[in-house]
Amino acid sequence: MCTLPAQPRLRFGGDPAGAVGPLEGERDHLMPQPARYDHAEAVRRWREGVPTGHLAAEYGVSMSAINQAILRADPYTRELLNKRSREYLRRRYKRPCAGGCGRDAWWGPSRSATGLCSRCAGARKAFTVRPASLLCGECGEWKPDVMFPAKASSIARRGRATVCRDCQAPVRQRLRESRKIPCVQCGGPRSPSDGRRPDTGLCRGCFARRNRSKEDLGADL
Repeated sequence: MCTLPAQPRLRFGGDPAGAVGPLEGERDHLMPQPARYDHAEAVRRWREGVPTGHLAAEYGVSMSAINQAILRADPYTRELLNKRSREYLRRRYKRPCAGGCGRDAWWGPSRSATGLCSRCAGARKAFTVRPASLLCGECGEWKPDVMFPAKASSIARRGRATVCRDCQAPVRQRLRESRKIPCVQCGGPRSPSDGRRPDTGLCRGCFARRNRSKEDLGADL
């Protein structure tokens, strides 16, 4: 896709139509940089039959850079890419959210462009959210927001978890129990290794008994 040329950064509060220059220390970065290789020569050699991979290795650039130079050399292809880019920018644009929250949201004819930001779209679909309370997914009770731990990814639930604080311990205990595996010695349930230490395959009781037997054997010696 043909991208638009980068615009120079302006000072905070600057008017794009005014005479405000780029930020200090970025003048050299905004100056046109010399090409790393001769684009016209690369295109000529490609038309003569040299593979793009050989050209990329010789000039020390990526194959994508060679392909872009080839596309830009063809007037028809260049105009087609520019037309697609203009059409994409015309169909996909941002406006203030239709939910009235003040954020920007994508608008356009596509199915994903609803005119709502992610937070307002999630709140519209959520059935566990009320204006002053949230529904706990474990006990099924409606509770205030402060009764739920913070979770930044839960945008639709105002940044709160799906399980309340009172149900956190039982849920975690049930999760630990579901992850247990049998001990290689007694067959009882044990927690798997967390990866920080070697996995002995023993439960806590068998591991303690083995250590005690080693200590007794050392004391006898």
